[in-house]
Amino acid sequence: MEVFFKRTMQQSYMVIENELYMGYDVSLISRCRMDGFFPVQTVVENGMLQFWYEIDGLQMLDSYLEEKEIDDKWLRAFLIQMENMFVIAEKYLLLENSILLSPEQIGICAETGQFYFCYLPGYVSDIRKQFQKLMEELLTKVDHKEKKAVDFAYAIYEMTLQENYSLGEIKELLAEDRVGDEIFLSKEVPEKEEYIESEYVMEEWEPEPANRQKEPVKNIKDTVKKKVQQLFEKKQTKESPVMQIAFEPDEEEEMVISNPTVLLNSFDEIIGKLNYNGRHEEQDFFITKDSFLIGTREDSVDGMLHSKAVSRIHAKIRKQGTEYFIEDLNSKNGTWLNGEVLNYKTSYPLKKNDKICFADEEYVFS
Repeated sequence: MEVFFKRTMQQSYMVIENELYMGYDVSLISRCRMDGFFPVQTVVENGMLQFWYEIDGLQMLDSYLEEKEIDDKWLRAFLIQMENMFVIAEKYLLLENSILLSPEQIGICAETGQFYFCYLPGYVSDIRKQFQKLMEELLTKVDHKEKKAVDFAYAIYEMTLQENYSLGEIKELLAEDRVGDEIFLSKEVPEKEEYIESEYVMEEWEPEPANRQKEPVKNIKDTVKKKVQQLFEKKQTKESPVMQIAFEPDEEEEMVISNPTVLLNSFDEIIGKLNYNGRHEEQDFFITKDSFLIGTREDSVDGMLHSKAVSRIHAKIRKQGTEYFIEDLNSKNGTWLNGEVLNYKTSYPLKKNDKICFADEEYVFS
């Protein structure tokens, strides 16, 4: 299975090339637009079957989470939509083991919080193992200062460690969230798939039957915490110190401003510059970070533009060693480098005097 990204003048695609397979589900997903799934077109080329998934305006989950931590609301919205997606898949007789749960093949609309999943006919993989691996990835992105998010994420991950667990248990955990020795019951989820903030009411907890043998909660939590710590350690480089996970919220420290004068930029920190070359009134950007986001969403980007043609989080410039790279973040109207449109999830090297267009706004890199 080969995955790559292509952009045309009208559309952005995730293309997956697989061995030739002509089962009933190929024509089904091509003809039907199903809620929660990427729309897809099929092409046969050189004896291989290509699936062109429409991802215009979306970000893949792995890219989206590079700059974010997830909270309880986000995790619940994701699991609710995933559960709804499995219901739709069953309705259309799609095989659950042909659904891809890798963050690289899950899309999200940053503006609405809508998730999109990928169905790949002819591909077979244990969906339970896929979900366990997905939860391992999400655990490293949970805000560990938010106790509710941590407890809920651990409860889901604990489920995946049990032998022969069922994905149907996700729905039960969404409705019955155990936090310590308390149980929170959620309200019924609307059938319509949308990004919502769930509300919870506390119900009285009744102890389980005495004859039921169960591992003490403390031991379970210790086991899961240890495994999660190992996941974090794997992500650290040999030169970097191992991250210590805080499982309780840190106390807020009062910020004392002793001097109102703030030095916004130091020339020692500047690692690059974008010189504005457009026809409007945008500013030059000094790139003072190894990862510099550009777009119109003020609270999420480092370089803010005002053009309506520019996406909220449009593109990223990053520094590796002494080299600079630019990457389009699947923007609506594209990013252009010296007249060439950039494909999503592909890094392009930057050189001095390169011309960059973020939709209709032009800059020169120096």
